[in-house]
Amino acid sequence: MYLAAEAQPGYVNDAVATFRLGHPIYAVGLHPAEPVLVTGAGDDHVYLWHTQETEQPGATFEKAQDTPVGAAFNADGTLLASASMDGKLCIRQFPMVENEMAPLDTGSEITWMSWHPTQDSVLLGTEEGMLWVATPHDDAFDSYYMASASALCGGWTPDGKATFSGHADGSVAYRMADAYTTTWCAVAAAPEKPMYAGNAVTAAAVCPDHPYVVVGCASGTCFVLRRDNGRVLKRLDEHTQSVEGIVVHSTRAGLTVVTVSVDGRAVVWNALQDWSVRHVCRHVLEEGDGVELAAITGVRAVPTTPPRFITTAVDGAVRLWDSLSGTLLRTWRGHLAPVLSLDVHAGHKTVITGSDDGTARLFQWS
Repeated sequence: MYLAAEAQPGYVNDAVATFRLGHPIYAVGLHPAEPVLVTGAGDDHVYLWHTQETEQPGATFEKAQDTPVGAAFNADGTLLASASMDGKLCIRQFPMVENEMAPLDTGSEITWMSWHPTQDSVLLGTEEGMLWVATPHDDAFDSYYMASASALCGGWTPDGKATFSGHADGSVAYRMADAYTTTWCAVAAAPEKPMYAGNAVTAAAVCPDHPYVVVGCASGTCFVLRRDNGRVLKRLDEHTQSVEGIVVHSTRAGLTVVTVSVDGRAVVWNALQDWSVRHVCRHVLEEGDGVELAAITGVRAVPTTPPRFITTAVDGAVRLWDSLSGTLLRTWRGHLAPVLSLDVHAGHKTVITGSDDGTARLFQWS
């Protein structure tokens, strides 16, 4: 179906390389130094590709029992991790990818994974609310409950000294990496109000060099929490539907936070001016009697000067934005279905995206 659509007049493909798998691609990752990328697809396989060889993957890993939810290299590119919904984590050495290190079975569906920013440790969130930390060189695995509900989002703080997670019951948990217990667990809503399913925490980010944790909920509401105790400092009500991602730019010029939503808008917040709205970047799907917006599916920060961010959406377009001016700098087209996964290499000015159309596409900017 999609191949036929690509042959139609007017089709535009801005990708410098297209990798065809024929199944939805739920995870993508770029190697930090080599021209190599990894994809995790709906056929329950993980594939390793050279960016110049699009016809056949360089390696295909053993089929998992369920869909991959994450596939990524560590900070120096010496390890490749993949996690799947069957609860299993697999870590391989790179480039000797046939060398599989000690696997981990969490016993619960994995919802997301995140490499430590500098060390060889992987953080996993699970459906039962437990977080796992795997350190493959030591064959060490640590697990702890952060909340009793599914961990929908999370990661390491930028300095790698703590972990954070957002959960389906509306709670947010923060834990120092060297602590034996959770440092704090807060509810992402006014404490006097009951919790509702619509307040599930779907996105979260920690502000480096500033005392804030920013979370977004399925209801569209965002909250700013104190990083040291989880107290709610600010409620942000600009979005009308589920928040799908949050990125942070911390520069000498100030602190900028971007939240993206299914409502088709990326909101740029001026954090040091009482969290005022600096810009609203609308993802216009089509012009007509009215303006329809494309639901945003993902966002990544681009740590350049000036800072930028990249968004993906259900219309298949990939957009590059200026965080300070709110200007749309570039739109890449080629996907014919919603974009499901995204990774960015700012140094190489490269973007890899995976889509429901069964392709991964590599884009570049100058």
